[in-house]
Amino acid sequence: MQVKGLMKNYKLILCFILTFLLFMSFSASALEYTIDNDDAQGYSNTRYGYNTYMQYSYLYLGDARRQETGHELTYYRWVYPTYTKAGKMNVQVSVYLNHNDFTDPQASYAVHCHDGFHQIGFLNQRTAPGGWSVFPTKVFTSNQHKTDYLSLQSPSERGYNTGADGVIIKFS
Repeated sequence: MQVKGLMKNYKLILCFILTFLLFMSFSASALEYTIDNDDAQGYSNTRYGYNTYMQYSYLYLGDARRQETGHELTYYRWVYPTYTKAGKMNVQVSVYLNHNDFTDPQASYAVHCHDGFHQIGFLNQRTAPGGWSVFPTKVFTSNQHKTDYLSLQSPSERGYNTGADGVIIKFS
């Protein structure tokens, strides 16, 4: 009788351990970067344009950058440590927007990989809610992915402002 009870406990403990290890293996495969526009965490963000620096308490970590639309060669890049993955790569991007001057109707976000840019999506910054806007997860398939930055550009004509503030990039 005691042996049967002991075996049930071992099976229960073993089931718990296996479930925990399975959960940890899925959790460990995800990687997330939260990056502000001003490089405060030690990332080396790059930009061409976006010279208007804004400081307000309601922006992510208190500041952001802005660029007037209609300039072909402007971009903002949130740089993160190179992430490499073979096969399927899931990418989810969230952007923080919380200022009335961010009015770009088609801000374009893309991750840079060794084989070119992979489009995350377009966002109407004028109608986006204040705070975090989350793009649907994108799935990219390749023999080998190597990515190192998120890029923001605007195909909009003049008369709008594109905002660059905090971003969250999740890989799995």
